[in-house]
Amino acid sequence: MFVLTSIIRMLQILWRILFILFAIDLAAQNSFYYPNSFNAYFLNFSQITPAYFPEEGKVELTSGYKSLTGAFRKISSYNFTAARIFKKNENSHLARLQFYNEKEGSYISSPRAYANYGYQVSLNENLKIVSGVSLGFAGLYYSAPNTTQSSFNVPDGSLGVSLKSDWIEIGASAFQIFNSSFKPLKSTVTLERYYNLHASLKKEWSSDWFVKAYGLYRILPSAEPDIIITGSIGYTRNIEAGMSVKYGNGISLFGVFSPEIGEDRLKILINYNSPLFSLVPKYQSNIEIGLAYLVFDKVNNFWHIYE
Repeated sequence: MFVLTSIIRMLQILWRILFILFAIDLAAQNSFYYPNSFNAYFLNFSQITPAYFPEEGKVELTSGYKSLTGAFRKISSYNFTAARIFKKNENSHLARLQFYNEKEGSYISSPRAYANYGYQVSLNENLKIVSGVSLGFAGLYYSAPNTTQSSFNVPDGSLGVSLKSDWIEIGASAFQIFNSSFKPLKSTVTLERYYNLHASLKKEWSSDWFVKAYGLYRILPSAEPDIIITGSIGYTRNIEAGMSVKYGNGISLFGVFSPEIGEDRLKILINYNSPLFSLVPKYQSNIEIGLAYLVFDKVNNFWHIYE
């Protein structure tokens, strides 16, 4: 009964927070900007929620690169994160540093940097509540021939909460919570607050096989929402392959190879987004490459967080 009451209270508080933030957004009017998203966000869930604890390891280092192809190949995105989990009794703390950058050709870049704190509370043996906050800055740097170089930095941050068990996790988060703005070239651009709703499932199929599924609904108040549905199948801990469908943006095929390095593990991801069924085929073809390095203690469990 205590667990059910705690879950209901958490959901009520989350709903009130999101309702207030969304109401504020409806009252604002401006030119808005949202960061580019990775289809293979599941290699580094901190891209979509600050309330993310790695499912294995005590230290996690991740990096990602995304580039459009063809005539748009100079449009690219990068990210790097470093996370450390600290266990205390049945609860856990997490500290993470996050760095992102988006480049639009040779003259425009949008770097971001954050410090992320997460807290995980065990309600019982199989149920946990996770909360997180990230605070930092977002920037815009641009330069071009025969123009003055300019740069802008504004405060930025995110909030998130999730509920997780051994096989399912659901959560919600708000990004660009400050609605910060800057004025490049005499025009005002606002980093408008947006919201993510996500769910993930994982299940052992047999002693060697497992299946995973992910869903992401990205609510962009001044643009069409992003909807990504992903499914994958894996063999042992070493190989995983799957497919993602993103509304209006084609189909992605990906593979993950996870070799052991001593007691640690390296993950290598390659994701190709096909323009098939895309609304703008030439613009949506892209490739993503991801790396993750997981540091373990001598005792660890594949499906559970470091304890």
